[in-house]
Amino acid sequence: QAWNSMRCGGGYVIPEPASRPDPTPDSPASSPATPREEPAIQADDFVERALFLVETRKYRDAHDLCVARLRQLPGDAFARGLQKDIADILQRAGASHRGLDLPEEMPAVEVLRRQWVQACDSVAEHLAEDDRVQALGEQAVGIFFDMWQMTPDGPERDMLRQRSERLLSTLVSQAGQGAKALPLHGYDSWLPEALGLLWYQAELGFPLDAGIVKEARAEWDRLGTVAAVVGTGAGQLGELEVSDLTDVLVMVYSMARMAFVEGFEVPEMEFGLREVFLEIARRPVPGPADDGFFDYFYLATHVVFILNSYNGSLPNDPAVCPWLYGFIRQSLEFWLSDACDVFGGQYPREAVDAVAEAVDVLVGAGDRGAVVARGLHWLLQRQHADGFFYSPGVSRLSQDLYNAVHPTWTAISALQTERVHGRCPRCRRWAAYAAAQAAAAGLQGRPG
Repeated sequence: QAWNSMRCGGGYVIPEPASRPDPTPDSPASSPATPREEPAIQADDFVERALFLVETRKYRDAHDLCVARLRQLPGDAFARGLQKDIADILQRAGASHRGLDLPEEMPAVEVLRRQWVQACDSVAEHLAEDDRVQALGEQAVGIFFDMWQMTPDGPERDMLRQRSERLLSTLVSQAGQGAKALPLHGYDSWLPEALGLLWYQAELGFPLDAGIVKEARAEWDRLGTVAAVVGTGAGQLGELEVSDLTDVLVMVYSMARMAFVEGFEVPEMEFGLREVFLEIARRPVPGPADDGFFDYFYLATHVVFILNSYNGSLPNDPAVCPWLYGFIRQSLEFWLSDACDVFGGQYPREAVDAVAEAVDVLVGAGDRGAVVARGLHWLLQRQHADGFFYSPGVSRLSQDLYNAVHPTWTAISALQTERVHGRCPRCRRWAAYAAAQAAAAGLQGRPG
């Protein structure tokens, strides 16, 4: 197999690995062209020691050395860059970096904060052009707004609000040209997009834009039913693929929550959250890597995000759906394991998104246990110098705007472990309503 050389953070070119990542000491691949003695292991000789291990292709030892170094000096950019490159080498060679030991103690809050702030800066720069903001739509606001809701007072929270306001202003100005100009995002109507803008205006304390209110209400009246907006009726929910059921859940949420926004009159909805939860309660829960697991995992995390209004009402309450949190924790262990790579395909490519969403849910429930700690350490390894987070095997941003920012968007939220609870009265009222709908649908017991 042909291998491309990889360059680590300090400018050193990692040698091409042989046919296996960890050759034996007496194999030709393990001996450098000019023999040299292994340097003594001293704290101040980290760089020399690390490069010797890389040169002799002792990648696992080099990785462990980097991990030890980062425990002592979390800000060592060379160690972090080298660690990431070695992990990529091992993954490409068939020895998953997820199988390497990860610390089971929570990373320092200061380290997490520094990295998610850097990621926020990178995403904001990526969305500096108005045409990108307009293409992503109200989801662009959510990247920063969802963080703003739960971040403690201080410069980071001020930054998040400023960016939320800028993006919201750009999109509201676009809607001022006529709400029909708003993006559809694959739906048949721009109504969910308009409702999202109104929700953010209400939450940020701005008056609702009268033009958007008028056009959104007229569009809802024109469509007439929830089924016309989401593309299916309550009686057809059982026919949907799991990924489509997730989309319906999110769209129904975007409509139903408007009943909690003063100044917007919600028409009668012929079905809503309870009916979607009933359908979820009917479906069996797959195990990791079973048929349907991939899409079901995202349905599960989004049930939590709907229950807590995307972290607007914290802490998460596992008592609402105890099995759900057990499933998400089990899924996180799978995403962090070697087994994930065995299945290939979309699993490694979606690993950052999946690990981040699972960690986000569990942190929101107050979980600071070993698997959450491992997930956070793993995410820190996946952040590149440009501030973005990349899944194994992915080295550049997707040409699709949503797929370009989504892994980093989810990682930003997961890394924010300093969470303020109960700041949003509207979200708390929504969370109480959503929990009641889940209880009425029987979602507390394990589905299937």
